[in-house]
Amino acid sequence: MRVLYVFMNLPIGGAQQVSLTMIKHARNHQIEPVVCCVRSKEQIGEEIEKLGVEVIVLGQSSKAFDWQGVLKLSRLIKERKIDVVHTHLYHPNVYGRIAAIVAGVPAVATEHNVYPRVKLKRRLLNSWLGRRCAKVIAVSDAVRAHVLTRDWLPPQKVVTICNGVDLSPFAGTDGKIEARKTLSIEPDAFVVGTVGRLDNQKGHKFLIEAAKLLRNKIPKLKVVIVGHGSLHDDLVSRIQKEGVGDCVLLAGERRDISHVLKSFDVFAMPSLWEGLPIALLEAMASRLPIITTPVGGIPEFMRDGVNGLMIPVGDTTRLAEAIQKLSGDRGFADKLAQQGLETVTAKFGADTMVAQLKVIYEQAQKERKK
Repeated sequence: MRVLYVFMNLPIGGAQQVSLTMIKHARNHQIEPVVCCVRSKEQIGEEIEKLGVEVIVLGQSSKAFDWQGVLKLSRLIKERKIDVVHTHLYHPNVYGRIAAIVAGVPAVATEHNVYPRVKLKRRLLNSWLGRRCAKVIAVSDAVRAHVLTRDWLPPQKVVTICNGVDLSPFAGTDGKIEARKTLSIEPDAFVVGTVGRLDNQKGHKFLIEAAKLLRNKIPKLKVVIVGHGSLHDDLVSRIQKEGVGDCVLLAGERRDISHVLKSFDVFAMPSLWEGLPIALLEAMASRLPIITTPVGGIPEFMRDGVNGLMIPVGDTTRLAEAIQKLSGDRGFADKLAQQGLETVTAKFGADTMVAQLKVIYEQAQKERKK
């Protein structure tokens, strides 16, 4: 089965990371992946190429919708004898599904997030395309409910397949001292870390505010924020304003996440909204205690006090209290971490995800042949 995975480009990000994992494990399930980037491949695209997977770049530069790009993509589907088209994120979902319709090939589209506001024209287009593709895949039940309401789709059109992670790079707890050296962190610091795009969605400002509350309560506290994005300068200003430059580190964009996570004592993700965050699953796979918020798909697998701590959205005080609790009770922290590891191992492995996707691909082919 030849599956074409369509993206606009492939920078570092959660949706792109789960796609890399999907493609990496595809051949284990007799799926031959081909990747197409409508604009450019960027770093994740280069990593996919290193796996021996063909990455085709159309080089379309227009930011507006481009029919030429759709026609190029349609020709590619026919030339490569693609069986199923799988698209991710809004613009690729539009390009890929229209191109698949033109080429006469079934398509599936993955929705990765819950969005506070969506433009009406996008909702109308998603509704039209969603009814004409084989399936819309949601990464959590919360995303599925959001898509059904937002895009006015019939329930049978939208299925939930949870994100999966490649667990092997995160196994083991050795290497903390070496990981901290790469970040210039003292070996005996208490490190609260997070990984994610520097965007309002991720709630980084609450971590900075919590650092201010805790700097005199937790000896050698270090808050590490890994990622890049449009809020970088704003966060730098906020760190200076709160006077926490000595204990908050903006570590920038990293690709050695499994190594970086080893430097953390606690993983905190105080997001305002989510779909099913890959970084959170990777932290659980790294056997870290989790502090997060009950948004999107997170409450579907996270139980407060069992495999993590849940705090109200936007509550800096509760975030600080949770961090302080875990710093003072390592036995409790280790218990949460172990339960988190068991959760991600049982439910969110990469091969589990790809096996479920293959069933959808096969159903799409059968429906097309009828």
